[in-house]
Amino acid sequence: MLRLLAEGRDTGSVAAELNFSERTIKKIIQNLTGRFGLSTPAWK
Repeated sequence: MLRLLAEGRDTGSVAAELNFSERTIKKIIQNLTGRFGLSTPAWK
C-alpha cells in the first residue's frame, strides 16, 4: 500500500488494486500517521 501511495496513486486506485474499500485505506493511513506521530498528509 505504501509503495503504491509513494508512486503517486490516489487512495481510490490503491483500494481497487488491493481489493479494499477506500475507507479502509484511509483508516490505515490515519492509524500509521497517528502511531508514528506524523502530520496527516492531504491524500487524494
